[in-house]
Amino acid sequence: MGYCILERKYRFKRYEIDLICISPGPPRGTREVRSGRFVGKIHSGTLVFVEVKSVRSHRYGHPECAVDSRKQQHITTAARAFIASRKFHHWRVRFDVISVDFSSASPGIQHLEDAFWV
Repeated sequence: MGYCILERKYRFKRYEIDLICISPGPPRGTREVRSGRFVGKIHSGTLVFVEVKSVRSHRYGHPECAVDSRKQQHITTAARAFIASRKFHHWRVRFDVISVDFSSASPGIQHLEDAFWV
């Protein structure tokens, strides 16, 4: 996929984002990034905030259903804090959900790009 992971379990106050990545995109110049363990220059792409959800049964629905409007607000609050603190103001932003379904013998993984908007 070519994603560059900037942060894992980013916290802002009581909110958390599972993954913050940069997805590959057309080069628009490079930028030095110092975030988490990654230090280096990257080509501009899209800043992606990812929520990962998993289930062992469908008793309460599919994993992506757990990302309700309240959870989306929490993610966007933390995302705004990250953008402001790391000066990513002019980047394209996307919110994805990765759902992992352990209810069968072989786990199912689904990557929902642009899962919600703000």
